[in-house]
This record gives sequence, C-alpha cells and structure tokens, in this order.
Amino acid sequence: MGVRAAVMTGPGAGAIATIELSGESVRRVLEKVFRPSGGTTAFDVGQILLGHVVDGAEAIDQVTLGCEATQRFTLHCHGNPLIVERIMEVLRDHGASLVQAEQLRAETLGAESPADTMALEAQLALTKVKTLAGARIIASQRSGGLSAAARRWRDAGATISLDTVRAQATRILTDSDIARLIISGCTIALVGPPNTGKSTLLNALAGRDKAVVADVEGTTRDWISAEIHIPPLAAEVIDTAGFVASDDGVDQAAQVRSAELLRQADVVLLVLDASRPLESPGEDVLEALSRRK
Repeated sequence: MGVRAAVMTGPGAGAIATIELSGESVRRVLEKVFRPSGGTTAFDVGQILLGHVVDGAEAIDQVTLGCEATQRFTLHCHGNPLIVERIMEVLRDHGASLVQAEQLRAETLGAESPADTMALEAQLALTKVKTLAGARIIASQRSGGLSAAARRWRDAGATISLDTVRAQATRILTDSDIARLIISGCTIALVGPPNTGKSTLLNALAGRDKAVVADVEGTTRDWISAEIHIPPLAAEVIDTAGFVASDDGVDQAAQVRSAELLRQADVVLLVLDASRPLESPGEDVLEALSRRK
C-alpha cells in the first residue's frame, strides 16, 4: 500500500493540527519533507522528534514527529489552516495520497484487528461522538451490546431458537435508536405560526441572541440554528419560518424549507400563542406534524 496522509483534527483554526501518515514508503517520504533539528535519524518506533517540514530549501513549519509504528507516523504542526494545507500539498508532491481521516483510521484499525468489525466501527464512531454519555455507549460496544449478543448467539449454537435471536435482535435495534441520538445528537425543529415566540425561545435555549426578535410577523424568513446541551443529549435547535399562506415567492420558499426541516427533525416543538386564535397551518405542515414526535 502506498503512503496515505490525512488531517486528523477538525477543520478551522486551532493551536495544533495533527496529520497522520502510513504506508510502506512512509519513511522515504519523510526523509524528503522532514528535517530533524538534531540531524539524521533512524525513525525508531516510539521516538518523538522535533524538526521542520520543508519544501526543498524552504522551511514551512516547525513540527514534532512521532513514530507510532514501523509504517505509521503522526505529525503535529501549528493549526493555521494555511500551514496545514501547505504541508499536505508537500506530502502529495512527494507521493502521498491525501485521504479523509475516517478512511485512514478505518484502514489502520482494520489492519490491527481485521476480524473484529464491530470494534472497528466503534472506534470510528468515537471520532464523531457528541457527548460523554455517547462515548461511554461506544466504549461498551467492545465488550457488550451487539458484540456480546453475537458472541452469545455463536456460543449457544443450535441450543438457541431463531425466535429468541429475533426477539433479542429486535430489542437491540430498538435500543440503538435511543443510543443513536445520544451518540450523534438530535435535531429539534421549532415550528408554528409567525410571531408566536419561536425565535425568543431559541435565544433562551441558546443563552444568547441567535435570532432577530421583533413584533413584526415574518421576521424569520430562513432557518436559524443553535447547538445546546440537554444531558445526555447534544441537540441542534432549528428556528423555522412561521407557516402562513402567502403569494410572496420568498415566503413560499421559506415555507417549503420549513416543511423539509420539519420532516427531517428528530423532535418537533410546536409553538403557539395562547392569547390569540389559532391559525390553521397548511396541509403540508399538518401532514408532516401528524407523523412526528
């Protein structure tokens, strides 16, 4: 397998960025792009080196380089996106294939534990988990959850009935719907007529002014969202345009988008103003609401 390189840290500016490299020719690539501060090196496993990533005679950035395994290295550079992009370009120019972090992690973990696919999926999911509770659920999958159930079914062999396996699998799938929300987060759509307080509620939940609030109907013409934490959930709350009949093209587009967000949301929060008569939403909104939580 050729050399692969991936940025393992999230997008955007940060103090430090991490680039992982792996492959049979990784040492040859590093010999061309890494200049150690202490002179020559043998890149011994477990060694951490200080030096510079270079492009010919030009030093791009001072970095640390860790030798994780014979064919796997981790490079830590400054987190400026322009620096990270330039380093990745230099690696590509010297033969490395640039891949996504998930792809590189899957290849690495698959090589270490090729038979344990459930443990591999759990490790990959840890990179995207939204809450500490979700991380605990993922960690337990290596010894419990579906992995444990599969081992029990395998060990039981012919002594366990298909009906029992089916019932246990159904229960696991039901529990996984709840676990998915804790692991990946959920979306909450605020829907309702104009000027009923959806934007005010969004700002209160977010703890800051995310949406413009006014007494004029139709202030929100496009959706606005905020990330909040309701243990054990991480939730994205979406403030949608109030549903109202209108011949205005922008209003109609906003209504279509609101209905789409409503259908995609995990939870719909219908916001009404009890001080005035209830306005009837459109049929598309009513149809979407009738099948939502």
